[in-house]
Amino acid sequence: EAAGIRVDVGYGETLAKELRDRCEALAKEAAGIAAGLGIQNFKPTEKDRVAEIVFGKLAFPPGRMTDKRGRPSVEASVLRQFAGQHRFVDAVREHDRYWKALSTNVEKYILPVSRGGWLWPDGKLHSDFHLDVARSGRSSSDNPNIQNIPVRDRDLAPRIRRMLIPTHPKGEFAELDEKAFELRVSTMYTGDRAFADVFRRDGNPHAEFAAVLTKKPLTQVKSGTKDYAAAKGSNFQLIFGGSAFGLRMVLEQDYGIKLMEAEAFRIVKEFFRLHPETAAYLKESERLVMKQGWVESLTGRRRAIHPPPEGATGYERNHPFHVAANTRVQGTAWDLMLGAVLEFYRAMKRHKLRSRQNNVVHDNGWFDIWPGERAAVLELAHKAMTQLGHLFDFVTVPLDTEAKVGPTMGDMVEMPRG
Repeated sequence: EAAGIRVDVGYGETLAKELRDRCEALAKEAAGIAAGLGIQNFKPTEKDRVAEIVFGKLAFPPGRMTDKRGRPSVEASVLRQFAGQHRFVDAVREHDRYWKALSTNVEKYILPVSRGGWLWPDGKLHSDFHLDVARSGRSSSDNPNIQNIPVRDRDLAPRIRRMLIPTHPKGEFAELDEKAFELRVSTMYTGDRAFADVFRRDGNPHAEFAAVLTKKPLTQVKSGTKDYAAAKGSNFQLIFGGSAFGLRMVLEQDYGIKLMEAEAFRIVKEFFRLHPETAAYLKESERLVMKQGWVESLTGRRRAIHPPPEGATGYERNHPFHVAANTRVQGTAWDLMLGAVLEFYRAMKRHKLRSRQNNVVHDNGWFDIWPGERAAVLELAHKAMTQLGHLFDFVTVPLDTEAKVGPTMGDMVEMPRG
């Protein structure tokens, strides 16, 4: 909180103008299409009217999702299904992306606190971090939520992140990510022998699952392919349980992969054949919810979870059990990350460094590096994030990190160890 993150205000103002201009052009285009359909004075931010056009005038089928008043939802995940099928939908979707980036991130980052923004007089963002707000057991932040900066949007994410710059004009940013962190923490809970074997020999669990699913030699499975992404998404989804239907939804929404129902069933069946200990962990999480109404992390932090109502089926029945399995792992993962934050802080003081850690986002840490301190920071941060056995006796599988370094948070390149 005290270290903060410096903002390049000049670049931010230029970016804000670009986004405003783009929003205005898209709003005008969408309004023109709406007028041709008999809807006057249309604005893309009026979701009632978006739904009226999408599900009424254009006759797209409403999905299962509804808003708080029971009307068909026009959230991004719903409109994504109709992408490329009508220019109105594409214009609204694109407007939503730019408008959200502008109003949620860019404008507030460059607006002073005295005028309702988040920029402090020292030119930095100073978020408030919380240890006990997120029900999942993770940390959270607000004013601003610096943990929610876009990552997956290949167009906007690097442009927004480029606003965040090192404190020293000649400094650097580093981002260290815990590799397959939730899988490793899940393995500490479950004792899953297959995952433990992969991590102890420094293997890649996603590549190995992809090789099993595709019946290809491991050497032919490449990161960045559809097969690899499907295996990665399946691993992270199924350690917390889930159905073939849920897996299909996650892979489509998060990875852009559409699966036939039979293929999703095959993936689920193959995963639990390889990981019987994880299947047993999920059964145990279900039993804990039904018996005592709460679960806890490996450090003893508890969360109350009510059993499903009698007679519940499908999502209503399974959701509490999914939450229980998820909470136990994510709560423990945050306990480990908090330990890593404290370890790095002590090391930084011990070595009299001027660099600081200025953010933690679930399973990765951000570091504001002063000139001449890159090597020391990367080494100390890696040790802090991977050598936690002396703090937590449940660390039974090796931890590992991968690092990126750059002049801004939007211009990072991977750094080989050493």
